Amino acid sequence: MERRAGMAGIGAVTVLMALAAVLFLWETVPGGTGADGRKPEEYYQVRARELEEETRELLDREGFENSGITVTRVVEEDETRLYTVTVHHGGIDRMDGRERQRLMEELEKISFEAEQCSFVHKFLEDE
Repeated sequence: MERRAGMAGIGAVTVLMALAAVLFLWETVPGGTGADGRKPEEYYQVRARELEEETRELLDREGFENSGITVTRVVEEDETRLYTVTVHHGGIDRMDGRERQRLMEELEKISFEAEQCSFVHKFLEDE
């Protein structure tokens, strides 16, 4: 009888360890959910919206309310991501080179931490 109880205990521990391994893999394999419970694409969508909001806040503080801001992303097959933040405002168009450079340096500080992501900031007329 004790032998059966011991075997049942070993079986239960084995099942729990297998379950823990599956959960661990689910958290780390691309396509699963991350530690915050979001799927990777949801995470990046939220971060892109935050990127746009931070850009808008900076432009508003600098006196460029109602700026046009476009955030585009390109996702490569290897999952690397390139985000391009394009800004347009008539007041920026009329700035001298030094002022535009200072503003661009501030804009370039806005990004988010994520592996395999890069960021480009530009003014619309630069295209």
